[in-house]
Amino acid sequence: MDIRYKYTTKYSETPEQLSGELALGHLHLPWSKISAIEELPDLEVLTLLDGSFVGERWELTPGGFRELRCLSLENLDVVEWEDVTDGGDALPCLQKLRLIGVWELETVPSCLQRNAPLMEIEVMDCNYILNELVHEIGEEHKDWGNAGLKITID
Repeated sequence: MDIRYKYTTKYSETPEQLSGELALGHLHLPWSKISAIEELPDLEVLTLLDGSFVGERWELTPGGFRELRCLSLENLDVVEWEDVTDGGDALPCLQKLRLIGVWELETVPSCLQRNAPLMEIEVMDCNYILNELVHEIGEEHKDWGNAGLKITID
């Protein structure tokens, strides 16, 4: 089991000023259990490592990850990553997405194409379907005026 959580302060020690980083690995929890993490009010950086969650389908909770700015998925076996309601209101602050070794992933949530203020997507050691999806996200962002989205596929 690998759980790391750290709070860092910004400007003062008051709870309103705290920002959190969380890294999880080898928990082998079903994706349904991620809903508790989606509700953490000040979580800004989340890294999901090999075996943190298992199963083929991850459904984002509407309004989930309200403050998350950086999300990294590494060596997970998820195939479908989707919005539950297709409302696109999850991950509203996401700026950086890292997808590393998620060989099975074939779908991504629609909120990545429409609502997230993405600045960077990094894809390494993933399948061609995911690579194409990331290119489509880039095109969608260009159409919406976000020509500065940096995409790296390796």
